[in-house]
Amino acid sequence: MLKIIPPIYFCISLFLSIVLNYAAPVVPIIVFPYTCWGFVVMWLGFVLLGLARRLFKINNIPLRPGEEVAVLLVGGPYKFTRNPIYLGFTIILIGASISLGTLTSWAGPIAFWLVINSIFIPFEEKKLESAFGKRYIEYKQKVRRWL
Repeated sequence: MLKIIPPIYFCISLFLSIVLNYAAPVVPIIVFPYTCWGFVVMWLGFVLLGLARRLFKINNIPLRPGEEVAVLLVGGPYKFTRNPIYLGFTIILIGASISLGTLTSWAGPIAFWLVINSIFIPFEEKKLESAFGKRYIEYKQKVRRWL
């Protein structure tokens, strides 16, 4: 099982964005009032997270990657993305970078996406494939990993 869970990487990435924004702002690429759109984007990310989390709770599915699951979610946000929780985290980080407005603040969302896409998603997909077999493979063919 993976030791550091995705919300920790999310927090580290958000912290990275904020620190780099103030420590090395380099170039402002988004200025006020357009930076306010970042809060709308963050809100959308929180809504997506909430919808996905609600489905996990309703179906009694553990949130920790690698734990055994008995239900394959294919409804709600899982109709358009196989990873709505990771997408929600990523959208929140993108919203934060828009609000911060500097080029360096984008290091957080990029770092998060790279870690999740290269470590967690392949690990989870392998587990789901072994748990659900052909059903999960068909789902993967119909629904994209991100959007």
